[in-house]
Amino acid sequence: MRSALIIAFAFLLPSTAMAIPWFDQDWAEQIVAEEFPDYWAWLQQVKPRNQERYEAQLVQGRTMAVTQDTQPELVDAWLTHFYALDHYRDLVKTWNTGDEAQTDALRLQLISAAEDVHLAVLELFEARQYFNQAHADRLELKVADYELNFDVYAMETVERTVGPVTD
Repeated sequence: MRSALIIAFAFLLPSTAMAIPWFDQDWAEQIVAEEFPDYWAWLQQVKPRNQERYEAQLVQGRTMAVTQDTQPELVDAWLTHFYALDHYRDLVKTWNTGDEAQTDALRLQLISAAEDVHLAVLELFEARQYFNQAHADRLELKVADYELNFDVYAMETVERTVGPVTD
């Protein structure tokens, strides 16, 4: 019976929340609203239209909020991308207001804004690549350390388990 209740409860959870251990949506919403008010305002527009996208973007915002001290370049690139995309969306809304708004000048603004979006994507990719490369470099150092010292680590493991060698 208990297993059936757990399974039933699992089906009620949103898919994004289930994919992230210990997901606390209230806390995520609070931290995103405090750290990124413009992003939070945009998320409030997404929420009624697409709950899964809202949750995915909320998780992304939460991740940026908690990593902004350790990875400020990545967070800056992410925010630059958000603002560039937000500006482009505003121009598209203006374009969609009617034929009188669909001018060559606005089309040029759309092209410029789209270029800004793609430059921001490039900046975001470069920031991610930098941190991924730094992580890969640290892993390579760990591998080299283990290759050199695996026998010492093995002896230390045995000593922690059964105690030191006595003569």
